[in-house]
Amino acid sequence: VKNLLQSLYVLTSKSTTRRRDAGAESERRTPTPYEAMLDRQLTQLTKRLQTTLDKLQNPALGNVGIKMSAEAWWADVLDRHAATGITFTARGNMATTIPVNLFDTVLENCLENTRKKQQREPDILVSIELSCAFYGDGEQMLSITDTGSPIPSAAVDSLFRAPIANSRGSGLGIGLYQAFKQAEQAGYTLSLASNVAGEVRFALGKVSPAQR
Repeated sequence: VKNLLQSLYVLTSKSTTRRRDAGAESERRTPTPYEAMLDRQLTQLTKRLQTTLDKLQNPALGNVGIKMSAEAWWADVLDRHAATGITFTARGNMATTIPVNLFDTVLENCLENTRKKQQREPDILVSIELSCAFYGDGEQMLSITDTGSPIPSAAVDSLFRAPIANSRGSGLGIGLYQAFKQAEQAGYTLSLASNVAGEVRFALGKVSPAQR
């Protein structure tokens, strides 16, 4: 695992350097969809392997995994998804800590869903909001919203209970189910907070013990 992780760090570093050293402004170009996807996947694979290695080295981390400040995680999200047309909003206590692997898993699954949805509905807009309470590691909320059509009721009924069959091209399937189970194990909830035309929102939330 260590050797594979080191190789991925090298690939990710070279990819980042390539973007930054693109030359003069006149020579810069927008990455192709494949290049953008490759950059995202390399980053995510590296992070997941790092989390796996951390857990192997420190079993006490359990289901929560590595934590970092919301501010640092948010800065990384902005860097990964720059020039995508996504609207980003963050508010609250960004010094609070969040479980990185869980937040990455939920975010990337939801964004992959919206990318597939945009193939059918190219005019939809996507927004991401992170909200953290101002007291310790209290209430936290990550929401991903798109302005497209609602998820069919037949799919909603089993969205988090089991992998959705025959979901090819819909952007739904096993990913959200796995993200839901991971959130549950870490003490969070993943829900479909809104499902109407023009506002389809997934929300990952944690409520402090005092509010339960």
